[in-house]
Amino acid sequence: MIGWRDLQAWRDMTSEAIEPWEARLIVRLSNLQARIASEEAKAKPAPKPAKRGR
Repeated sequence: MIGWRDLQAWRDMTSEAIEPWEARLIVRLSNLQARIASEEAKAKPAPKPAKRGR
């Protein structure tokens, strides 16, 4: 997930400036992606334990 500190660190490392709306969009999209990934993880059934053979 990308946060405000990540954007600041990127800006400091690259000396690139982005517009405030771009920064907000990046953070919002990152949050959305994390939420979708979380929902997908919840929707997957738990793996069945492996059978042990003797």
